[in-house]
Amino acid sequence: MSEYNLEIQSAKQRQRRFYGIVVSLLVVIGGLLVLWIGTVRVTTIELFPEEVRSNARISLKQGIGFVQSETVYSLSRETVISAVSAGFSTATHKIKPEEEGDRAQVTLLALPGIIRASTNAADPETRWFIDGKLVSVGSEISVEVEAGSHRLMADSPYHEPEMYEVSLARGETTQLKLVLSPVQGQLEITTSPAGAQVKIDGEIVGKSPLIVPESGGRYSVEISAPDRETLIDNIQVTNRRPNPSRSYQLEPRKGYLVPSLSPKNGMLIIDGKEISSRDRLPLSAIKKHNLSYQKAGYFTENAKFSLSSGEERKLTIKLRPEYGLVKITSQPQAEIWIDSKPAGITPVSLKLSAIRHNIKLKKMGYRTVEKQITPSSKSTRKIQVTLKSEKQLKLEKIKKEFMSKAGIKFKMFTPDRILMGAPRHEKGQRANEFQRDVILKKAFYVSLHEVTSAQYAQFKKSRASANSLPVTSIGWGDAAAFCNWLSQIDGLTDPFYRFSNGRYVGFNPASKGYRLPSEAEWEWLARKAGQTRQTIFTWGDDLVIPPGSGNFSNTALQGGIQFSASNYNDGFARLAPVGSFKPNKAGLFDLEGNVSEWVHDYYSAIPPRNNDVEYDPLGGTVGYNHVFKGASWRSESLTKLRPAFRGSAYEGSDDVGFRVARYVYK
Repeated sequence: MSEYNLEIQSAKQRQRRFYGIVVSLLVVIGGLLVLWIGTVRVTTIELFPEEVRSNARISLKQGIGFVQSETVYSLSRETVISAVSAGFSTATHKIKPEEEGDRAQVTLLALPGIIRASTNAADPETRWFIDGKLVSVGSEISVEVEAGSHRLMADSPYHEPEMYEVSLARGETTQLKLVLSPVQGQLEITTSPAGAQVKIDGEIVGKSPLIVPESGGRYSVEISAPDRETLIDNIQVTNRRPNPSRSYQLEPRKGYLVPSLSPKNGMLIIDGKEISSRDRLPLSAIKKHNLSYQKAGYFTENAKFSLSSGEERKLTIKLRPEYGLVKITSQPQAEIWIDSKPAGITPVSLKLSAIRHNIKLKKMGYRTVEKQITPSSKSTRKIQVTLKSEKQLKLEKIKKEFMSKAGIKFKMFTPDRILMGAPRHEKGQRANEFQRDVILKKAFYVSLHEVTSAQYAQFKKSRASANSLPVTSIGWGDAAAFCNWLSQIDGLTDPFYRFSNGRYVGFNPASKGYRLPSEAEWEWLARKAGQTRQTIFTWGDDLVIPPGSGNFSNTALQGGIQFSASNYNDGFARLAPVGSFKPNKAGLFDLEGNVSEWVHDYYSAIPPRNNDVEYDPLGGTVGYNHVFKGASWRSESLTKLRPAFRGSAYEGSDDVGFRVARYVYK
C-alpha cells in the first residue's frame, strides 16, 4: 500500500475516534441533564409588600442551586434565601417542604425613621411628645418612628412649649435642635405684717407687698422684718403657673429656754407636747407657756412662763420623791420578795416608792404568786393573796369525774376536817361512836353508786343475778378482792389489798389502786361533803326525814324520828335499783338507805386517846370484824339512820353492800 493510502486510512481512524468521544460526551451530558431535571426543586418567591418586587434582590444563602429572577432552583434538602430591598430590613426565609415546587411568601419589614433632638435649654425635666403622646423625659431624645410625617413637641417647665413638624423616609435619621423661649411671668408676695424686706436669690428687690417680673425658673425667697423670724421659701415660675403668689405670716422672734431637770430621763411637756430635746429650746416670745415635768416615783412639777424676743432663760426643776403605803397579806403566811429582794413575811405594811414594783409571795410547797403594783401617796394599796399548794394545783388539772372499764362512775373529792362519831347526849348515840378529830388531806375518788349485781358479776361469774340492784350477801374480803380486780382491768398495777392463797393478809396505804372508803372518808361524805358545815344526818340536823330521801323500812320508825308525811312509802319493800332516789348534796346516790356499806377499817371498840388529831386514818392493821356504815332498807330506828352509826361484821348479809374508792395520787 502506498504511503498516500496509509495516510488516508489513518485520518479516517482519527475521525472515527473523535466522533466516538463526542457522542460519548453528549450521552453523559444528556444523562446528567435528565438526572438534574428529575431532582431539581423549583420554587417561586412571592415578596410582600408588592412595592418591593420591582427592586428587591433575592439570593441563595444556604444550599446548592441558583436564583433566576424570582425563581429558586435547588438541589439541596434545606434551602435558605434572603431578600433585600432599599428602605426595608433584610428578610431571611427557609423554604419549607410544602413550598418546594410551589410558591413561598416572604414579607419584608419597613425600616423605621429615627428622630434625634435636643433643646437650647438642656433641661433634664423636658418632656418630649410625638403625635401628642409622651415618649421621654430628659434633655434630649432618640426614638424610632414609622416613616412619614410626625409632630414633635418639647415641653420644658421653665420655657414655652415648642412644636416641630418632621417627615422621614424609611430608614432615615434626622437630627434636630429646638430653640425654646423662656416663660415670662411674675412673683407676687404679701406678708403680715406688711413692710418686710424681700430678697430673691440673695438680692434685695423691695418691701412687701410687691410684684416682681421674672422669667421661668426656681427662685430662693428670703423675707425678714424687725423682731420677726426670718422666713425662707422656694418659688417656681413655670409655663403652667407663670404668676405664682405667696402670702406669709411672719412669726415673732423666739426666746430660748434652757431647762435643768432633776432627776434625768423624765417626761418634759411644753404646751401639751412632749419635748425630747433637753438643750436650748426655741419658743414663741408672744405667748405664755405651760411646762410640766414628770417621772415615775416623783411628784409632777408644773410651771408657767413667758419669754421676750431673743431672751435665753435657764429654768431649774427638781422633783420630790413620792412614796405610798402597801399592805400585803396572804393565806397561808409567805415570804415577800420585792423587785427580786427579800422584804419580810406576810402580813406586812411597807412604804414603797411610787413606781411599778414586782412583788412575789413564796412558800415551800406552794405555787409562787407574782403581782405588779404602783404605790401612790393618795391611798393605801392592798395585796391579798391565797396561795395554792402544788398538790392543789395538781388536783385542778386532774379529771373530776371518770368511768372505770367496769362501767362504774367516779367523782373526785378534796376533803378537810371532820369530828367523827357523836357526843353522849345525842339522841340515838351508841357507846362505840367515839368522837375523833380527823383531818383528811388526801384527795380521793369514790363511786357515785353502790356496786351493782351486774358489775359484780363481771368479777364473779357465779353470781347469776346480773341486775341494777346493789350487790349484797358478800363478805368484806370479797369486796376487797373486787377492788383489786377493778385495779387490774383499769391498768393500776399496784393493788391496794394483799392476798395470799386467796386469804386477805394486809394492805398498801401508798397504793393508788381501788379500795373501800375509809370509815372517816365515808362519814365525811355523808355529813359534810357539799355542805357548809357538818350535820347529824345526810339531809341535815332535822329529825323529820324529807320525802324521797332514800330506801328505808316502811314500818313505823323508833326513837322519836319520823317521816315528813304519815303515809311515807318509798315504793320498795326491799332493795331498790341504785340511783332510784335523788343524790345527796355531794352528788352521791343511796349514801342513806338501800344497803349499808362496807368500809375499809377493822372494827375497834377501843376509845381514842384524848385530844389526838388523826390524819387520813385507815384503821388498824389487824382485827376480825370490819365496819359497815349507813342505813339500809331494813333500818327503822333513829340510831341506824345517823351516819355516825357503826356496825360490824365479818360475813355478808342481804342488807350490806359496798361502794369503791381510790386515792387521786399516792
